[in-house]
Amino acid sequence: SSGLPNLPENAIGGIEEALSFGFRPSAQKIMIVITDELSCQKGDGSLLSEYTEDEVKDDLSRAGVILIAVSPDFRYFDPGVPRQDMPKYSDMKVLAEKSGGITIDINSADFLDILGRIEGIISETYVISYKTSNTLPGTEHMGDILVRPCACKNTVNYTSLA
Repeated sequence: SSGLPNLPENAIGGIEEALSFGFRPSAQKIMIVITDELSCQKGDGSLLSEYTEDEVKDDLSRAGVILIAVSPDFRYFDPGVPRQDMPKYSDMKVLAEKSGGITIDINSADFLDILGRIEGIISETYVISYKTSNTLPGTEHMGDILVRPCACKNTVNYTSLA
């Protein structure tokens, strides 16, 4: 509760911990960090993190993970860290931008609306193209399948576009 007094949290340590779990090679990998604080990083003087922002950016890229950072815009938000100390710490929005991820300003909308945006990002419509043999010998059929995740839990709707 309330994080560490007068110090940022350790979100990049949490990202590294989650990356250590591993992923299926073919999985779509998305990591969501929701925070209202900057993150400690190696070299900031706090000794709370073993990683720098650049190391985490490289690890996210190597793992093929898309980072979605829901965080304030620290240029306009004072998290309680003295302004002169802010450059020492890692900003999740900056990390997401550097790693090709997505940023959402935590103060931009009601939190349920923000969760709806995240749901939309994760459950976009996909079109999968396929080639299969037709019922006639020696013929092939090209087609597409439209995949729309349903709002229902663990349900996906498939529609053939062929």
